[in-house]
Amino acid sequence: MKKRLMVLFLSGTVALSFSSVSFAVSTEKLEEYQQNLKEYQQDLASVQGSETEVSGNIGTLESQIEAQRQKIEKTEKSIAKTQKKIKKKEREIEETKADIEERQEGLKERLRVMYKRGNVGYLDVVLGSNSLEELLTNFDMVSRIYANDQEVLGELNDEKVKLEEKEAELKKQKAELKKEKAALADAKDVLENSKAELEVELEALRVQEDNIRQAMTKEAAKVAKEKRRVEEAKKKEEEEARRKAEEAKRKAEAERKAKAARKAAKKQAKKTASSSSVNSSGYLWPSNCGIVTSLVGYRNVVGGSSDHGGIDIGADSGSPIYATQSGVVTMACWNGGYGYCVVVSHDNGYYSLYAHCSSLNVSYGEEVYQGQTIARVGGTGGYAPHLHFEVRDGNGNRIDPLDLFPSSEYTLTYEAVNRI
Repeated sequence: MKKRLMVLFLSGTVALSFSSVSFAVSTEKLEEYQQNLKEYQQDLASVQGSETEVSGNIGTLESQIEAQRQKIEKTEKSIAKTQKKIKKKEREIEETKADIEERQEGLKERLRVMYKRGNVGYLDVVLGSNSLEELLTNFDMVSRIYANDQEVLGELNDEKVKLEEKEAELKKQKAELKKEKAALADAKDVLENSKAELEVELEALRVQEDNIRQAMTKEAAKVAKEKRRVEEAKKKEEEEARRKAEEAKRKAEAERKAKAARKAAKKQAKKTASSSSVNSSGYLWPSNCGIVTSLVGYRNVVGGSSDHGGIDIGADSGSPIYATQSGVVTMACWNGGYGYCVVVSHDNGYYSLYAHCSSLNVSYGEEVYQGQTIARVGGTGGYAPHLHFEVRDGNGNRIDPLDLFPSSEYTLTYEAVNRI
């Protein structure tokens, strides 16, 4: 009994240990997946931070590009405006040149006429005057015309110089504006290239974010699956613990009842031993039946004879078998032709054997008392129901059980007497 309880206890402990190990492994995996998910979340936050930074930089560059575009547009307008001014000055210069040429041509024409005619023209004008007053008037007029021609030519030439200087200045401004426009365009190209590089970087970050999110989705699925496994393992462990607790409680109760039963049986055995006929040798008849159907030694059987190692008692099937003396059970199991068999070792070095039992009430290593029911009569091993009873000494030599009991305790049958 103690051995079976120990085996059950150990098997339960192994099962519980396995359950605990399974739960521990699931918990360890869950922690690993949760740690992976946490790292993915950190990576995602880092990538999203980089995306925000790059997006901000792209926004800044777009603002700078727009400012450059506005500057270029403004410069182009200034260039166009300056070009209009240059064209206007060019027209004014051409008109002034034409005016100067016209004035010069008129002056030259008069000079040619005066050269051809000498000073006659002026003298004719002067001498052709009819009076002094007319003379003075004509002379003054001629002088004024000449002076005016010279003055107009001078003014026209000065104006032409000024216009040409203004034209040169405008052309210089135009060249500077074009140079400024080119610089602005170059700066705008640099900004747009930087923006393009950042857009490539942003796209790579977005791809990285998508990959991280996909990995997080897979890891989250693992976490959810492992959580379910942990919960199931924990539930199984709790159920196993409850089952073990209930089993332990049930076994403890069964052991308590068995102990109480053994105690009662021992008490009853002592009572039976004290009330039964224990002979002077200190042995108790092992059955309620006193009919001996076969003796120790050779007997006739079909086809010859056999050496019988004990006596046969014609007890009814299921009737109790008593321990002939107190002792320790050294066998309680199936034993070949003996069928179910119990062997009890006694303090005096002898041991008793009880064979063909239908059931066993004791187990190996159990201590029994004289008169205790240790089994029930049966026919196991291939015989009709009866009790086969042997006694042997410490060297294994058989002792005739009938030598231990007075003849008043048993009755021999015809078969026993005639060795049949």
